[in-house]
Amino acid sequence: MSRRLALLALTAGLTVAALATSALAGPSATSSVGVEIQSQDLTGVAPNGTPATIQVKAVVAGENASSLAGELRLFRAGGAHGYGTMTGSLVGSIVTLSGVLTQSNIGLAGTPIKLEANSSSGAITVTLGPRSSGPFVGTTTVFEGFGSVKIKTS
Repeated sequence: MSRRLALLALTAGLTVAALATSALAGPSATSSVGVEIQSQDLTGVAPNGTPATIQVKAVVAGENASSLAGELRLFRAGGAHGYGTMTGSLVGSIVTLSGVLTQSNIGLAGTPIKLEANSSSGAITVTLGPRSSGPFVGTTTVFEGFGSVKIKTS
């Protein structure tokens, strides 16, 4: 924390520890929030046992940190892709979103998807499944890696 910010906090009657703690808590429950999550290389193991890498992009917003809604797009090498709507929340630096793929060019429409991203570390986890159809129906794949997690509040 800068010396000027600490001085302002002290003159306002706040302790430096209280100011630092509130800054780490994330946006207030009443501020509007926008989140953009993007990653190039999240890795996992496909249901057939081979390594798999996906790209993800999610854009969500809400009137407050607990009312996020938006969309997610997944891309895999070879042209496979999926799209879904997501809802979720932001608590501190952790964004948690869930939804269902509504479109997929490889038969995954209807498959649940969950995304958790940390704006402090850039860690991103995508859980795809259990798959709703196809040769691997019922299986789940977890993809992990790092990317960009941007949070905007107003």
